[in-house]
Amino acid sequence: MTPLEKKTSIDLALKERPDFAYILDLIPAGSRVLDLGCGNGTLLYLLKEKVSEAKELKKTKTASWNVFNEAFTSITAT
Repeated sequence: MTPLEKKTSIDLALKERPDFAYILDLIPAGSRVLDLGCGNGTLLYLLKEKVSEAKELKKTKTASWNVFNEAFTSITAT
């Protein structure tokens, strides 16, 4: 993805989901974030530009709940 394509995709995501911009403002740079029920992964994609580590946990029968043993500074559910 070129830098222009990346900027365009981020702008489009924030236009479609203005709540994501609000969430991004709340989470300090360098945080470690766990996105529960991450849907299509758009918020996680945006978070990876700002935080030091971002992981997802989708609701599946085989989901690994071991991520709760890790230290996260922010947890969000969308």
